[in-house]
Amino acid sequence: MLDAGHAVDTASQLMAMSLPIPAYSIPKAFIMMFCNVLVISTMTIQGKGLAKGTPHDEMVESFGITWLLAGTALGHIVGAGTILGCSTAGIL
Repeated sequence: MLDAGHAVDTASQLMAMSLPIPAYSIPKAFIMMFCNVLVISTMTIQGKGLAKGTPHDEMVESFGITWLLAGTALGHIVGAGTILGCSTAGIL
């Protein structure tokens, strides 16, 4: 039987070590942020979009958090593809 206290202590120790993630870098973070902002600002839902002149308040009232979550989900997919492409090309 597993001791829940031991598992929590082990997880806490691993988080406290704060090991650096070698795959993470500042340029990759900026690429991901740029892709997210680009997708959110250019996406359209049911003919409404910030690029088509729909006010931000109307988008928030119409679609709410669904609009934001959909944009960030697609933005992360585009960002991951961009980072992989740039890494393969030797840019990053």
